[in-house]
Amino acid sequence: TPFRICQKRGKLIAAVEGRAVCLFFGNFYEAAEVQSQLLYLQQKKEVKCTVFQSIYREGFHGFSIGRVKRDRDFSQNLGYLKNEYQIQYILEGERYFFTSGAKCYKMTEGSIALIDKDQIAKTCLIGGKYHDRILIEIEEADFAPICSGFGLDLKALFRDCHGVFQIKEYEEMQRIFQQMEQIMLASDYADKEMILKMLVTSLLVYGCRLDDYREKTFLSSGYVQGSLEKQKRVCEIVDYIGEHYMEGVGLDELS
Repeated sequence: TPFRICQKRGKLIAAVEGRAVCLFFGNFYEAAEVQSQLLYLQQKKEVKCTVFQSIYREGFHGFSIGRVKRDRDFSQNLGYLKNEYQIQYILEGERYFFTSGAKCYKMTEGSIALIDKDQIAKTCLIGGKYHDRILIEIEEADFAPICSGFGLDLKALFRDCHGVFQIKEYEEMQRIFQQMEQIMLASDYADKEMILKMLVTSLLVYGCRLDDYREKTFLSSGYVQGSLEKQKRVCEIVDYIGEHYMEGVGLDELS
């Protein structure tokens, strides 16, 4: 079916006519009943459904780790601000990442993106392509002192490494993500939070060498067409506002 029901959380998420619709149920029977109704509507082509499967998501002190599979983004909004630093890792499929200057990079299997919380994050999935990704969110107040103990400036790391890297050949980082996956999927794991925090810290330390793996090929203007071209223009506007928001710019100049 085009749906995934998370029986443990009793949650079914579907996108209907481009809008994100989240339905929470008290039990699995009610979720299955709604699934049946939505399937019927889809067969009549009255709704368009989007696959969303939450493999795991868990919050800890100072960080969280989650893994999601989905076949398109639920929002047309491209830019957003977060209070946490983010690390996105693509296990399968593809996403798009926009940097300042509206350069667009395609993230594929083995791609990692470091997202600075002080910059507007611009990642999206255009055209309904599938992706499976891990997301790590890191709180500065908790991890900055830990990183400082290793001689690492957390703020400078994300500022300088904001962007996309291909780490298929970076064995140390690959092993860390594999260990995280094993721990998160385990039903019972001793000292889970402590070990995961150590692994996240190790990722940050190895991040100092990421520049050797930076994605240097961005999509050309000839490739960026249709929806992608529209998102590219949105990025240019977002970048301009971010750089000039303190200035008294008139509407004529903005237009």
